[in-house]
Amino acid sequence: MRIDCHCHIFDNDCVPLSGMLASRFGVAVGKRAAKLISDLKGGRLDGSLRDYFREVSIDPGAVLNSMIDPQEKDNFLFILKHLSNFPAFLKIGAMDMPWILNRMKHDSPGVDIWVPLMMDMTHAYPGSQPAISFETQREVMTRLTLEAKGRVMPFFAFDPRSGPADPVEKAKTAIETQGFVGIKLYPPLGYKPVGNDDPKVEDALMRLYRYCCSNENNLIPITVHCSWSAGVYSNEHVPGVTHIKTYYRNFARPSYWRNVLQKFPKLKLNLAHFGGLGEWEALSKGNAPRENWVEPILGLIKDHDNVYTDLSYHGIPTTDLAEGYKRVLIERINGLEHKVLLGSDWYMSRMQCTLDDYWKGFETLLSDLFYKMTGENAIAFLKSEATTKFFPRFFYSNQSMILDQYQNLF
Repeated sequence: MRIDCHCHIFDNDCVPLSGMLASRFGVAVGKRAAKLISDLKGGRLDGSLRDYFREVSIDPGAVLNSMIDPQEKDNFLFILKHLSNFPAFLKIGAMDMPWILNRMKHDSPGVDIWVPLMMDMTHAYPGSQPAISFETQREVMTRLTLEAKGRVMPFFAFDPRSGPADPVEKAKTAIETQGFVGIKLYPPLGYKPVGNDDPKVEDALMRLYRYCCSNENNLIPITVHCSWSAGVYSNEHVPGVTHIKTYYRNFARPSYWRNVLQKFPKLKLNLAHFGGLGEWEALSKGNAPRENWVEPILGLIKDHDNVYTDLSYHGIPTTDLAEGYKRVLIERINGLEHKVLLGSDWYMSRMQCTLDDYWKGFETLLSDLFYKMTGENAIAFLKSEATTKFFPRFFYSNQSMILDQYQNLF
């Protein structure tokens, strides 16, 4: 059994493109700037350009880092280096979710189960909204899960700021009746894992963790973005904060999860990306990363039975750094091999290489570990009340059946 524990099938309609692009390269853009992009696209310019840009702030240091820092993996140099891959990445995002799922299946024929992680970006970029609602994205994901008959096991995106319906009740409904087997959190979109000033946000997160731990023998898994070197970030203005990207990026820090685990020590977590591609490239070269989240993640894995990490958006096995990567990875996870998962992070990783090359690279470079990461480790992480109880019930209630080879997997 081979399981891709970290992939995506959301399309451009699920993403507030103007807001995301405004924030991605180190430019902190105010609400009016995001509105300008939206209004220009829709032919609705209701003020002067000076009015629109009155609230714009620029972070020169972040702009420079985005251009020259080799550890940043959303920078201009990275795009230039992988320029031949970029059009393919853009084309995939322009398709719809069923097409993206079918393409992923076609390009990874050795994979048996995919775990698509949803993204709820509704609250990340004030003034910029996705073309479709998050609920519409969820409905499509539920339908595709049902049609896949056990080969697709999605994670529901949780944002503690969502409403007006209670976000925890929405998550419970998704897990118990809509075909989802875990929760996805993405703190850099604007909230901390713990320690938020807004009591409603903090309460929603605490109740979510409590729910995921409610059955101690069948814990609901949570995958969280835990990478410094790549990702997407909110651009909402914060009084007194100039370095907006750095501010939100730090919401993903492993130290937050140590604080969460002090309150919920049994929580089942996947600290996704194992720190990030940039850190592992530096380590593979024998260099010290500018930011090193690998070591604190390893500390959390050692200290807590139910904490995992994944290698996702790690296209290094397809490069000339492959042997160095293998050496430093094996050295660091020695004795913890059972806590490491593997995911493609497709189609984000299409910016690095093809999906087929991604899987072949790992299977060739880490042949023994490959089958453990995609097999027993993945099954241990995914085994929960969701996969053993709610997921089968979801099919029965929709007058459908799981294929035999997935029926008793967990």
